Amino acid sequence: MEISPSGSVETEVEVVPPSFSMGFDYRDRPIRPGLSISHETSIAPGTLCARVTRTIGDRRGQDFLFSCQHVLFPGLKASYDSYRIVQPALRQYRDSGDAEVVARQYLHAGLQVDGINEVDAAIGLVRRGEEALITNTLAESNFTIDDTDWIFDVGDEVEMYGGASGKQRGIIVDLYNSEAHFYSLAPNNVREVRFRNIVKCAYSNQKGDSGAPVILARNKRLIGMHFAGNGTHGYICRIDKVFESLRIRLAR
Repeated sequence: MEISPSGSVETEVEVVPPSFSMGFDYRDRPIRPGLSISHETSIAPGTLCARVTRTIGDRRGQDFLFSCQHVLFPGLKASYDSYRIVQPALRQYRDSGDAEVVARQYLHAGLQVDGINEVDAAIGLVRRGEEALITNTLAESNFTIDDTDWIFDVGDEVEMYGGASGKQRGIIVDLYNSEAHFYSLAPNNVREVRFRNIVKCAYSNQKGDSGAPVILARNKRLIGMHFAGNGTHGYICRIDKVFESLRIRLAR
């Protein structure tokens, strides 16, 4: 699914075949933040943000994959007749290769097309027997995401680990951004979705990075998840808002 920031000026939705990084060409185990994933019926690649567990309910303690709602639930709604999540992501313009089912749709944050949102996020329940193949060690680094940080400011340096762009460094430029972004809900059905209280950062990004973890450079803690971008700026859902909406925490 393609997303592009619109602000007050309408932007054109690109329909040409995207280019992909090496990360989309192979199955990678263990499954780690920064790797490409997608819904099995979607042509839109996304990125795994983290391995998480639920803090309430019967599934508490089980492993989940965490990414954007528009990645795990294409069209922003559940399609439980076809609910599987695969790694690497499927692509329309290239051979799907050795993509393997690793999880199934489980829960999303209820993004509203006609409302004002703060979160674009969802989780997928990991397949039984696959739990040992999932880690929170970043795909392009030697450190493990083991904590979050909710205190940061404009000018702080961040690192984004995208399935398409890889590791990108940048800075926070806005803590409470309010903009609208275009979401492709179905062929020939592109809608403008409004957001508020979004962290805006200056770093390079491209299609396929949706769901990428964004880390505070000074302490390597997770502060949010990349959900939209325009190539030079990325838009991040705050991790405290995401965890609260889905009742989740980082898996230990």
